[in-house]
Amino acid sequence: MRFDLTETTKALLEGCAVRAEDGTRLYTPDGRGNYRALWTRDFAYMMHGAGDLIPPEDARACIGWLIAGARDDGWIPDRVEPDGRAIYTAGDEHFPALPNLDTGAYLMLAADEYLSRL
Repeated sequence: MRFDLTETTKALLEGCAVRAEDGTRLYTPDGRGNYRALWTRDFAYMMHGAGDLIPPEDARACIGWLIAGARDDGWIPDRVEPDGRAIYTAGDEHFPALPNLDTGAYLMLAADEYLSRL
């Protein structure tokens, strides 16, 4: 039996994809759509490790969703829900902690990966 890493990765990415309310394909972190949100850090890792397998229009749309979720004070969301609602802290949104300090850097990594493929 031969294991094809590229085909397996494509299948996992397909399992990550969920549709936002406006039809945008968002990529969730678990390969099955259970987390049903676009997570900044996980998307940056996807772009770094398999960005060549994510359609450029999807990558651009996801980056746009994350940028649209930025707060007026510059904080980038931890994740954006399919309804467009940005959540700024990890974990349960009903028990918020401090906003993540590294989401801006992860957004820049995802954007850099996208731009390097244009």
